Amino acid sequence: MTRKQRAFIWYFFEGPGRFKPTRAARYAGYAWPQKQGWVLYHHPKIRPAIDAEMLRRFPPRARGANRDRVEM
Repeated sequence: MTRKQRAFIWYFFEGPGRFKPTRAARYAGYAWPQKQGWVLYHHPKIRPAIDAEMLRRFPPRARGANRDRVEM
């Protein structure tokens, strides 16, 4: 992964481009952030890193956590 790609991931989670691929690409220094943001977000080497960080930050609920709700 390149330095710019790592910067894109950092800006995607931490910087002013939080959770916005276009803004993250802009702040990471890409020339065409409108196009490259989408491409980077779906890149086969970058997307797994984004998914892993999402799971780390927002762990899924345990199965059956909502079973106490009444079903109609």
